Amino acid sequence: MGGFWRQKALERDGMITGPGMADKATQNTADTASITAARGLFAAYCDAITRLDGALGMPFSAAVDLVMKAGGHVVVCGMGKSGLIGRKIAATLASTGTPSLFCILPRPSMAILAWYVAAMWWC
Repeated sequence: MGGFWRQKALERDGMITGPGMADKATQNTADTASITAARGLFAAYCDAITRLDGALGMPFSAAVDLVMKAGGHVVVCGMGKSGLIGRKIAATLASTGTPSLFCILPRPSMAILAWYVAAMWWC
């Protein structure tokens, strides 16, 4: 390690003091603020997940049963932001073993065509 970088590493580890070390206290305060912000974010996520637990019920169970009993492909439709999310859902389903495909919402007939092409591909 070169002299400049070695000195910087030693300064960082607190082994020596040198130029730039006067701001160390300010840096520690900023690190503490970022850690506090991260902990607040984790607490908010924890609260949101806890609230989701109360939302689980028969509709969720029925949707899971429907997907598990599907004999063919699961078609996910969407447009715009919901389309982006729909693509991710279809990709997740496909990667976990559930045959699925994505279709843009204004063209539901494309879902039938896509299913037909996928069925021909699997045969």
